[in-house]
Amino acid sequence: MRIKYCIPLILLLPACKPDTEKTAPGPAIVADSTAILEIREVIGIAVIEPAGRLTALASESSGIVRDIRVRIGQPLRAGQTILVLDAKVENAQLQQAASKIETQQDAVRAATENLKVIEVQFKKAEADLARDEALFTGKALTLKEVENSRYQVKNLRQQMEAQLAVIRQQQARLRELQADINYYQTIVDQKTVKAPVNGTLLSLDAKVGAFLDANTSIGDFAPEGPMIALTEIDEL
Repeated sequence: MRIKYCIPLILLLPACKPDTEKTAPGPAIVADSTAILEIREVIGIAVIEPAGRLTALASESSGIVRDIRVRIGQPLRAGQTILVLDAKVENAQLQQAASKIETQQDAVRAATENLKVIEVQFKKAEADLARDEALFTGKALTLKEVENSRYQVKNLRQQMEAQLAVIRQQQARLRELQADINYYQTIVDQKTVKAPVNGTLLSLDAKVGAFLDANTSIGDFAPEGPMIALTEIDEL
């Protein structure tokens, strides 16, 4: 009886075992190496520069630096003074020319006043001549007296013309002196380095007491406006 019961039991055991060994693993997933990656941002080291490019600063004149009035990185307005060179000699020449022009202006005024005096005398002489000619017509005056009046009018007319020539000469001299003042003022202005346009001072290679050569770069200036980044990014 035991054997009859055991055989069916042994035969049934394999049938009752869970079917876990029959499940085989699926194939491995391999990434496609030809897929295109979507790059949203890159990182790199860049140099920031103005779109209008940097401007090299230079002094129009040579000389010793007496004063620096700005700081590196400071925003500047067009015409704002950056540094000043020594201009004692140039200022002395300007003052000398200015003193001469004041004297010349007085000479022009004096010549103009003299002309006014002669014009008054000329008008009186013309009136006297008209009166004398009327008297001469009425035989109340001699011919010599009339001729004297005519000579007086002629003489004063010549004096007016001569005085007008003096005034023109004095005015020409005044213009020459004014041109000298403009010239010396230009030289004095060249002793100052100013911002060419609105922007930012990036560097300045100058110190108080140092000597600067004319038309030599002394710093970099960035004009106001949009900025660009100059960099190299790996193509991968």
